[in-house]
Amino acid sequence: MFQNYLDYTNDACMNLFTAGQVARMEVVIANSPRRASLIASHGLNDPLPIANDLGLKEIIRPSTGECAAGFTPQIEVRNYGSNAITSARIRLRKDGVVTETKDFAFLPALVALESRVVMFSDIAFTSGTHNATVEIVLTNGTADGQVSNNTLSRTFAVPQTIALPFVETFNTLPSAWQIVNPDQEVTWALAGTTTPNGTAMEMAFYDYEDHVGEIDALISPSFDLSSAPAALLKFDVSYAQFSSGSTDGLQVLLLSNCNSDLSSGIVVYSKSGSALAPASHTTSPFKPATAADWRTETVDLSAYIGQTNLQVAFVGQNDWGNNLYLDNVGLTTSPIADVVAAAIVSPSPVTCTNQIQPVIRVFNAGTLVNQVTVTTTINGQSSSQTIQNLSIPGNTSADLPINVVNLSNGANQLQIVLSNPNATPDFFPSNNSISMTIVLDENAESLPTRERFDDGTTGNWVATNPMGGMNWTITSITNNPALLANGFDNTVQGDRSWFVSPILDFTDVTTGSLRYDHSYSMRTGATDVLYILASRDCGVTFADTLYRARSSALARGRTSETSWRPAAASDWTSNLLALDKLAGVSEARLAFVFQNGHGNNLYIDNLEFYLTGSPLQIATPIAVYPTVVQNEPLNVTFDLPEKDNVRIDIIDNLGRVLFTYNVGDVLNQTYSFDIRQSAGLYYLRAHTSTNVYVERFIMP
Repeated sequence: MFQNYLDYTNDACMNLFTAGQVARMEVVIANSPRRASLIASHGLNDPLPIANDLGLKEIIRPSTGECAAGFTPQIEVRNYGSNAITSARIRLRKDGVVTETKDFAFLPALVALESRVVMFSDIAFTSGTHNATVEIVLTNGTADGQVSNNTLSRTFAVPQTIALPFVETFNTLPSAWQIVNPDQEVTWALAGTTTPNGTAMEMAFYDYEDHVGEIDALISPSFDLSSAPAALLKFDVSYAQFSSGSTDGLQVLLLSNCNSDLSSGIVVYSKSGSALAPASHTTSPFKPATAADWRTETVDLSAYIGQTNLQVAFVGQNDWGNNLYLDNVGLTTSPIADVVAAAIVSPSPVTCTNQIQPVIRVFNAGTLVNQVTVTTTINGQSSSQTIQNLSIPGNTSADLPINVVNLSNGANQLQIVLSNPNATPDFFPSNNSISMTIVLDENAESLPTRERFDDGTTGNWVATNPMGGMNWTITSITNNPALLANGFDNTVQGDRSWFVSPILDFTDVTTGSLRYDHSYSMRTGATDVLYILASRDCGVTFADTLYRARSSALARGRTSETSWRPAAASDWTSNLLALDKLAGVSEARLAFVFQNGHGNNLYIDNLEFYLTGSPLQIATPIAVYPTVVQNEPLNVTFDLPEKDNVRIDIIDNLGRVLFTYNVGDVLNQTYSFDIRQSAGLYYLRAHTSTNVYVERFIMP
């Protein structure tokens, strides 16, 4: 027993005595009459060395896994005795049958506590599980002085060898594959699913409530890449989280030399939680029902070409979440040219620059790619280019700048088509094309500004869905227009709707903020996300994420299984977002981006930009304070219906205008005036283009 195991609770020290427990035991040992003899016990004395005591310290080979080609058994022995050891006779058994008894001479002699490695003749095993046992027969030509350390045994596996290419569809549980189940509980098993084959390997994490963090491995037969021109591993995976926080995982390890020790493997694939899950999370036991519940993964193993005796291990890690499925594992050695147009990284969906160099993300679903042809079509006009000198390994992405395109005012249609990877036809051309809408918009507004949608339009803001999906719309809530992202009816997972501001000039702004209202209710089992992004380059890129909230944070405790529509003021939440990061930026833009998870509807209203980080909200067009001014500035805060130029007069109680101030672009700002007058009643009169507002204050 290497630790004092006290499994009281599942925490960081569940298998160790606490400091307090140790102190209590020491008090008992020192003071208890019944235990007083323990301190003087002969058991505290080290044992006396015995003559001719050679012991087996470790079996080095065979290891936990060995190849069928054979190996040299290696044993480490140690002199535990009182005298030098010059010779030993040791016996080796293979699966219980003696295969060799060998005499070893130790030159120089093995002195006390010295170790040495001895080797037997080469030996081979067929595939399967085997046992090797070694035993010391004689030491210094006589019977060994201590028999308790004279025998060691090891059980190990010899994997089968499989020819390449191979495909394992798991119609049955393959006998050539090895399952490693350290805790002897839930592990990989054959299960029925809705797949082309009807069966797959399952890790039932849903039922694996104990041993969180425990791993189970499914290990392939051994294969040879010594002369392979390419090496591409493909497999299908299906998984759904139990909740958004579940982090069950899957790793793929590459093992060498037939060694099933997972700690020695190279991780070539690793995903967990939402990154692993093709399906939406569910609190019921997950079983894939449609093709959409599956995803094909590829891993390029070309870096290991030239090596022999390799294996792949699929390692599931338990988080007591939901079930994981694996199917259609294949390894091909034929070069596969398969590129995917994964994304248009830039520009963003709304920009003010008419000449743009797009950047595209190319994913390699095949073997190594060193060149690709890109055809760019903008508003019907096409051009092609071949990008060479690439080095994109399989299962990785690269962001490639392509030729500059010219945009026209308004919406532009950009299409990217990839072809001829490595100057050969693409293996799967249906995923080689990607399109997006880019809006060239140069509308600008000075700060402060607001958008309340009162006229039923989005004003100078741009609502767009770059991939052509469901867009933001204006809807009326009890005769009050608001912006709507319809997540309840949008079944396209991951679809993004953008709502982008006009160009905003923060050059002379040191602090600023945005206030807006939103209304949302969470739908069980679905996750929508709202991002508020900022651009510093007029919309070419939106590099700053100012805010990100998932369904639970947006809902503020509200849930609804029907299409959400706010019905009362309490259904709305007011938010204040700091914009200090944009201070000094001359061509800034903000974007509200709704990422659809087929959840529920999100409403946005009353967007208002301020030139302060702590704006004061008032219920009237102007507010003057304090009403009694004593050794402090007089403040006036505006909340005008529209931006306007304002003349501010300070008037005494005889009607005389004492001071006049002219301020422009007034909307919601606060102004301060240092008024030093004799005691009395005074008035502040504000003239806009349409109204006159008068407020009183007193100088004591």
